[in-house]
Amino acid sequence: MNIYLDSRDIINLLNNSGPIGVDDFERALRSNGYKLILSSSSVFEVSAPLIKRDAHTNVMRLLNRLERMPIRFIHNANIPKLELLEAIDVFNNNRTYHTIMPFVPRFDYTLSTDGLPPTKDYINHSISETIFTLWGEDPKLFLGFPKHTIKLRNLFESDRAMDKPPSLKDNFTKVIGLSLKNYGIAFPLEKLKNLADCIYENTTFCPSIRLNYEVFHKIVRNLEDIPKESDIYDFAHIDCIPYVDMVTLDKRMYNYVSQVCKGIDGIISTSLHSNYIEIYERIVRSCSPTTG
Repeated sequence: MNIYLDSRDIINLLNNSGPIGVDDFERALRSNGYKLILSSSSVFEVSAPLIKRDAHTNVMRLLNRLERMPIRFIHNANIPKLELLEAIDVFNNNRTYHTIMPFVPRFDYTLSTDGLPPTKDYINHSISETIFTLWGEDPKLFLGFPKHTIKLRNLFESDRAMDKPPSLKDNFTKVIGLSLKNYGIAFPLEKLKNLADCIYENTTFCPSIRLNYEVFHKIVRNLEDIPKESDIYDFAHIDCIPYVDMVTLDKRMYNYVSQVCKGIDGIISTSLHSNYIEIYERIVRSCSPTTG
């Protein structure tokens, strides 16, 4: 089984900040053949203290300890593109939708737009080596994504300012059109609405795109929820949810994702949890012998 932890949980786990230590958690994973799934977003959040130059040693320690765990890498930035390409092929050929495979062999592959990083020919290239290469080239990478954050906030504000917003289904056509343009995917404009409707009406199609879309609009409708700097990372984590078996989310996103799942049957089969301790206890219970 694949387990995706919120970055906060990864950091707390690596620092042994809770009742379950990293060694105990690792033993539970290995004993049951589970994998800890890492994305570029989760690793970047763990590495964020690098913006303070004196954090080098501690970040390296955390990354090296993380890499000793049973891990697998997911290319979260590539998920929406792969889903769209699959949906288009299904639409054009009237066939069954097949789940995409967003996993890659090493961390450096999660940073490549075409799936082939410049370091692909290296026999070994660790997480810490990749991170510190990036840090040496551009430390500002670890400040987050301020331009994307501003763009996202403006999007929230413009959607909330609409007097008569379109229905979610009608607006979905616009979103799919923009996504196709952003990914450079050619598709006949006259067939765009039919494609978007096909995706929207089939909850197993493009689950990452649909889940992200629904969560975004849940936040839009909650006027008391002020967009946060962490939203860029949170939406990147949401992309990964349909492709893992268990996931932890912070309280805010946990509530939104849970609401979406209750409202749309079958959108994901992933088990949602609020922290890594819940997942640890579930693993332990599942492998405990029954009595009586």
